[in-house]
Amino acid sequence: MARGLRDVAVRDPVTRNSSDLSPQLRDVLGNIQLGHLTAPESTAQGLQMFAVCGKKESSTESPLKREMREQIFAKRFESESKKYLDEVRKAAMIEYKNSK
Repeated sequence: MARGLRDVAVRDPVTRNSSDLSPQLRDVLGNIQLGHLTAPESTAQGLQMFAVCGKKESSTESPLKREMREQIFAKRFESESKKYLDEVRKAAMIEYKNSK
């Protein structure tokens, strides 16, 4: 029906995992029933709405699991970088030269 309206663009369906969405969009789309539209949102391209055509549970990682993995990785990286910096500082030899 929307394709028949003037000045309306209907894009091809897009499939996304919830972990690929921003938390705000995830909440909005999570509360929409199948076959319904989101409220209109004003963007640079005009008004925009999303339709939820289907939902299924995925065996891929959840947003929470991804966030926790990134936090663990950041802590490990920080720890390793501190160790490396300490090693470099211990091995460094600083030579001062007077330029007279």
